[in-house]
Amino acid sequence: MPPVEHCSILSRTPSLQQACALLRYGYPDLPCKEQTHGQPFRSAAQVITDTLAQKTMEELSGIPKKKIVLLMPWRAGLAFAESFRKQGIDRFYHISARRNEETLQTIVDYEEGDILPQDTVIIADPMLATGNTVLDSVKRIEEKDIPSDRTVVVSLIAAPEGIAAVQNHSAAIRILLGVLDEKLDDKGFIVPGLGDFGDKYFADMNAKETDIFLQELQLPKKAKEKLRQRFALRAEDFQK
Repeated sequence: MPPVEHCSILSRTPSLQQACALLRYGYPDLPCKEQTHGQPFRSAAQVITDTLAQKTMEELSGIPKKKIVLLMPWRAGLAFAESFRKQGIDRFYHISARRNEETLQTIVDYEEGDILPQDTVIIADPMLATGNTVLDSVKRIEEKDIPSDRTVVVSLIAAPEGIAAVQNHSAAIRILLGVLDEKLDDKGFIVPGLGDFGDKYFADMNAKETDIFLQELQLPKKAKEKLRQRFALRAEDFQK
């Protein structure tokens, strides 16, 4: 198993353990519609994202909040928006990213937001698996002159391989986790994992809920429409 030094993991409190168990419920043995998804999934995820956001801001307590940017790879990273907003963070950077399931590489087709050279950037990706999505984000902010010691990676669940990939790029990057899982399988999925976080998180979000969610992100019209399309992706799996 790859090393996992220089990585903080949340204490296993009863509330966090219960939330994690609910997120994993039914995976991978039950049909999608019988696994936790939709509102119950979002509520359980927020228990962990709230705690991670609080812990992250404690570690960054010496930095003015106006100089902190939350970078969220779509779709899954958006689960962190409300938790960090409650901590006083209102600067968001969006990356429309998805994983090519054949190559496991990250495909990016849209970016939105501002990152300045003096900023500290929090990269919020719920599932740190291969690390490719996070590393793509790291390289993009390095091009904006953000050094590794002002980069923080926050994830709900990670595999040791993903942590190693980030640390091999730069040991100065801080990593905060909810849970450390065992490994990756031969398809690059976390074991035991919980399935596709984004699919489950947005599974039953209706039009009104989607409008409210998008409004709070303060995105331009083009980005909102792109997100609507991403939210609907594979939603039918949870209706069969």
